[in-house]
Amino acid sequence: MAQMHYVQDHPEALRHMEVFQNCLAGLLEQEAPLFLACREQGLLYRNEPLEGSPHAAQMLAQILEARGIGGLAFHQGLEADDIQLLFFALLLPPHRVLEMGGASILLGDGGHVQILPSLEIPAPENWASDVQEGYAAGVLESLEDTQITAPGPTTPAVLASDLITLFSSILQTASSQPGVGSRSPWSREQRESLSHAGFLHPDFSILAGAGDQLGLGSLDAQTIRASLRIALSSLDPVHQGSIVLGLTSFPCSEQALASALDYLAPELLAQAVADVSLRNRVSMFELALMISAMFEGIKDRVVALEAIRGRMQLEGWSIEDLDSLQEAILWECQGTDTKVRLTLLNKGLFDLDPHQAMTFTRQLVRSKSLDPIRDLVAQLESGFASPEIARRRFAAQVVADLAECVEDPGLPAELGRRLQKALHDHIALDTDEAAVLWSAQGLEALLVHWMHVGDFEGIYQEMMALSEIILLQRGGPGWKSSAVRNLLARLASPLNIAALTPSLHQRENRRALTQLQALLSLMGRPAASYLMACLEVEENRERRTQLLDALKAIGRNAVPALQEALSSPSWFQVRNAVMLLGDLGDDAVFNDVALTLGHRDPRVRRAAMAALSDIGSKDKAAGAIAAQLPQWDLSSQLDALAVLGELRSPAAIPAISEIIRQGKSPQEDNTRVRLRAVEVLGLIGTSEAVDPLRELFKKKGLLGGRESTAVRLSAAKSLAAVNTREAREAIALALDMEPHEDVRSILRQYLVN
Repeated sequence: MAQMHYVQDHPEALRHMEVFQNCLAGLLEQEAPLFLACREQGLLYRNEPLEGSPHAAQMLAQILEARGIGGLAFHQGLEADDIQLLFFALLLPPHRVLEMGGASILLGDGGHVQILPSLEIPAPENWASDVQEGYAAGVLESLEDTQITAPGPTTPAVLASDLITLFSSILQTASSQPGVGSRSPWSREQRESLSHAGFLHPDFSILAGAGDQLGLGSLDAQTIRASLRIALSSLDPVHQGSIVLGLTSFPCSEQALASALDYLAPELLAQAVADVSLRNRVSMFELALMISAMFEGIKDRVVALEAIRGRMQLEGWSIEDLDSLQEAILWECQGTDTKVRLTLLNKGLFDLDPHQAMTFTRQLVRSKSLDPIRDLVAQLESGFASPEIARRRFAAQVVADLAECVEDPGLPAELGRRLQKALHDHIALDTDEAAVLWSAQGLEALLVHWMHVGDFEGIYQEMMALSEIILLQRGGPGWKSSAVRNLLARLASPLNIAALTPSLHQRENRRALTQLQALLSLMGRPAASYLMACLEVEENRERRTQLLDALKAIGRNAVPALQEALSSPSWFQVRNAVMLLGDLGDDAVFNDVALTLGHRDPRVRRAAMAALSDIGSKDKAAGAIAAQLPQWDLSSQLDALAVLGELRSPAAIPAISEIIRQGKSPQEDNTRVRLRAVEVLGLIGTSEAVDPLRELFKKKGLLGGRESTAVRLSAAKSLAAVNTREAREAIALALDMEPHEDVRSILRQYLVN
C-alpha cells in the first residue's frame, strides 16, 4: 500500500503487487477461504491476534475500521484485478468510501476478495471455512462498534480522478462561445478563429471553494501539477485548449489550482494547436491568429512558444515554417502588448487586471532589465501597504507569480531576499485570507528554489519565523494559522525532501551539512519517513551512515517512522531502526523494541538487547532480555548473557538459573553457555544468586554425579564475588562436601580471602 500511495503504476509498486498476490495464492493452497478480522486496533486470524509485524497489523486494522470494514475473506483463484480493487478501496479516503456505498460495493460480488459485513449484518453461510465452520460469523459477533476516523491525506491518483470529473463537468455545463462585447479580450477575427476550431470559453469562477473540498492546502505544488497533468491528459485536445481560454476567469481564491494550471497551460496549448493544425488544415495566418487569442490565458509566452515549436516539430514542420509561425504570432500579439504598455504609461500597474500584469511581469523578467524590475517590486510593495483589499490581493498575486520566476528565467539573489521579506511580512500582518494565501504560495516557490541552491540556513530561519506566526496567532483567525501550517507541510513534502537528500552525501562543506541536518530536524516526521525509505534501498555503506546521522539529528520526531520500520521485512532496516531508537533513548518505545527480541535474525536481536539497555531501566531491560533467553540459540544466549552481566540486575536471575539447570549436555557449546551463566550470577552479586550457585556443588541423587570441575570452580568464584554471609556459608558447605583436594584448596582460598 505504501508503494501504491503515490504512483500506482510504478514498476516497484507493480512488483510488490505481484509478490503479494503470489504470497496469498500460496496461503490459499493451504487454507481456503482465508479470513482476517479487525478487533481492538489489531487483526485476528483464526480468532487469535495476528503476530509478527505488530505495527503493520495495527495500521492495516485502522485502515479497515476507518472504511467500515469488519474483515476480509480471500478465496482461491485470486487474480491481479482483485488485488487492484482491494488496494483501490483501501487507498480511497474513508469518507469517499462511505459516500460510494461502502467498500463491499467497490469490490463487487463476483471477485475472490470479499468484504466481511459490518457488525449488525450476519455473514453469509458460504463464507464459513470448511476447516473452521462458522469462524467468520463468530469473529464478527465479538467485534466492537466500528469508529469512523477523519479522512486521510488525498493521494495523487484520487486527486486526478476528482479533477477530471470537475473539469469535465465545467466544460460540459458552464462553457459558451467566445463572447462579444466591449470587455471581450478578442477581436472579431480572433473569435471567429476560435469558434472555427471548436474552442469554448468555460466559466471557471464557479470553482471557488474547490481547493478546500479537494484538500489542496496541504499538497505541494509538484504533486498538484502531476495530478492535474494526469487528469487533463485524458481530455480531448479541443477541451484542453478551452481550458487555456478560461484561465483568465479563474477565481483568485483558488491559488493552488490557478498556479498549477498556469504551469501546465503551455503544454495544453501546444497540444490544442497541433490538433487544430491536423484536423482543420488551417493556414499559418489563421493558426497565428488563433494562438494569439489563446495567449490571453498564457503568462509566459516564451515557454508557450517553445512548447508549440517542439510539438509541431513532431508533426513534421520545418524550422523555417516554425520561425515564420512564431513571427506571425508575435506580430498578432503586438496590439495587446501596446495596450498594456499604454495603460502602464498613463495609469499604472494596478489598473491592469492581475493576469495582464503577470504576463507583463514575465516579459519584463525575461528581458533581464534589472531597473524596471526593481521599480516593479517597489510598486508591489506599496500595494501590500494599501488599505484597499483588492489592491493587496492584486499585489499578492503578482508577487507570487514573480517569486516563481526566481529560478527560471531567474532573478538576482538580492531581489529574491527582498521578495521573501515582503511576502513574510504580508503573511504576518494582512487580515485578508485570499491575499495571505497568495503570499504563502509565492513564499513556497521562493523557499523551494532555495532548497535547490543549498540555502539551508535561510529556509530554516524562515520556517522558524513562520512557526512564530502560528504562536502569535493564538486566539486570532483560524484561517491564518491553517494557511501557515499548510505552507510548512508543503515545504516538508516528499518531493522537497527528495531535493534536499543528495546534499547529505556531500561532505565537502561541513557547515552546510550541519545546517541541512538542522532543517531536516525542523521538518520532523515527514523527513524521517522519507529518509527511512531511502535507507532501506541504499546499497552504499557510507551513504547509509550519512542517512543514519541525519535521522539521529532529527531526534524524537523520527520515532514514529522508526517504529514503522520495525515491521520491515528487511532485517537490516529493522536493525537500523532499533539502533536509532536505542540512541534516542525514548522509554515510550521500550515495548516496541522488546518485540524485536523475537526477530529471526540474530543481528537484530543483538541490536535490540543493546538498545533496551539504553532505553529502559536496568531491571526492565534485564527482565525483557531474560524472558527470551531460553528460546534462543547458543550464540544469542551468549550475547544475552554478556549484556545481562553488564546490567547486573536481579530480575535476570530466574532465567539464568533455568539455563544452568537445563543445559547439562556434555557438548562444548552448552558448557560455554553454562559457565558464562554461572559467571553472570557472580557479576549480579546479590543474595538471590546464592541458591542456584549452591545447587551446583550438590551430588544429584545416589547414583548421579557431580557437576564438572570447571562448573564447580566457576560457581565458587561467583560465590566469592557475591561475598555475602550466605555466599560464604555456601562456600564452607561446598568445602565440606568436596571430594577432590585440588578443588578443596581453591575453595579454601576463596573462603579465607
